[in-house]
Amino acid sequence: MAVTLLEGQTCLSCKYDATDYTGVRFTIRGSVVGTLRFMVATMDTLIVELGGTCTDATVCTDSYGINVAVTPQPQVVEIPWTSLRQSGWGTPVLFNVRQITHLQWQVQKNATGPASFDSLCIDDVALY
Repeated sequence: MAVTLLEGQTCLSCKYDATDYTGVRFTIRGSVVGTLRFMVATMDTLIVELGGTCTDATVCTDSYGINVAVTPQPQVVEIPWTSLRQSGWGTPVLFNVRQITHLQWQVQKNATGPASFDSLCIDDVALY
């Protein structure tokens, strides 16, 4: 699941300058088997075909992110930019808060099996 941040009227993948903010806040609840990873895509981690600057699709999309616990009860999650890290399998790039393109939530498999979810609700997404 992703949210595209737009700065301007038309573009393939617009970038958003979030330097006025400390991070992202959202409410999350659900039933997830596996890991939920919250990621912030930037121009440097987005492939050229989607408007980014990363040219080798095999090592692109290693966006800065953090694993997030999901519980059946709603919880407010605040993620400061400084807590985000790349997973380490892709091209290392510096996190550029001036060139954010997307906010993403991805259910990923865990060591014991495939990822799945019965329900997942993400609400009240805001920069803070």
